[in-house]
Amino acid sequence: MGKPWYLSKTKLGAVVGGVGTVLVAAGGAISGELSIPVAVEMGIAGTAGILFGLGIRDALSNLE
Repeated sequence: MGKPWYLSKTKLGAVVGGVGTVLVAAGGAISGELSIPVAVEMGIAGTAGILFGLGIRDALSNLE
């Protein structure tokens, strides 16, 4: 299986980046600085990054 996801710089970066993207999308939507469709797109992208980082590749195709 290889290394756990949190020991891979690429996968760890994908998870951390995905979480950051989701937080930015949520904050922007709540504050009104981002439109809801843009925030939803960012949330989906962030979620896809998190799932990729955790090694759930099939989930990426399910989101599209």
